[in-house]
Amino acid sequence: MDKIAAAENIFATEEEIDAEVELLAKRQNMSKDQMYQHLRKDGLIDNIYWQIKEHKTIKFLIDKNVIEIVI
Repeated sequence: MDKIAAAENIFATEEEIDAEVELLAKRQNMSKDQMYQHLRKDGLIDNIYWQIKEHKTIKFLIDKNVIEIVI
């Protein structure tokens, strides 16, 4: 998955990370700053980056019909 993301220049932007942190903060009834502090303290900011990158890579593959979702 990383090779595909690198080849296609897929990455998580600061804006996407910020939006995800804001969403997490709302779910936990915290401010965005509090959530950032919590995530940094526990070393989880990188996890958010990788989750966004993985999601975008999977979306790219689906959009290019490389993979198909079967329900």
